[in-house]
Amino acid sequence: MGRWSGIAVRLGRLPLVTVAALALAVAAALGTSAAPPQVAAPYELFARTDCELKSEYSAKTKTTTVQLALTPPGPDNSPSGASLILQAQYAGTEPIAPPEGITILALPAITSNPNIIRGVELEFTIERAGGAPVRLFYFGKAWGEYEFVPPGGEIRRVAFNLSVAEVKALLLSERVTGRVMNYSFVLTDKHLAALRLFASAIGVSGPAGTSPKR
Repeated sequence: MGRWSGIAVRLGRLPLVTVAALALAVAAALGTSAAPPQVAAPYELFARTDCELKSEYSAKTKTTTVQLALTPPGPDNSPSGASLILQAQYAGTEPIAPPEGITILALPAITSNPNIIRGVELEFTIERAGGAPVRLFYFGKAWGEYEFVPPGGEIRRVAFNLSVAEVKALLLSERVTGRVMNYSFVLTDKHLAALRLFASAIGVSGPAGTSPKR
């Protein structure tokens, strides 16, 4: 009561309705400033170091969550604009079959250009010797600072869904370029090797000749 009684004392000469309205306005402002930005669970469980692969078993749900963090550079080895966190789950402690799908969460990197208007699209261009480039394109679900994104609000992260077949297409690639949240990126050999390790960890078998480079 101390906080609100202080308002009432200082505004004691105002009508009760006015004091109550001011108190509610201050409460809303304090609540907004105190609430931390929400990250869609369980993405906050893991570190986001480039090419870091981690897994965690939940005894409560009897499932294992596997995540891979990628922070690919931009064209010409320019600083990264966004990080990609790949995630998949399977029952138990060992995968007995590929997961139903894989999610990718895109987050602006510390080195991202703040003047770029972030979009909700993800694009991969897959290049392989002897074949025409293959383009994969996705529309994602955006979150703002407090879950939803109001009209004209800042997009803080975007989630995308990939199929196992699309992940296998990435495993076949010799070069992958892309664009996410309007930031261009290039998956280097290091990132493709980490992607293959991620696929193996979730029970997705890669085609012959796609084992990680050592």
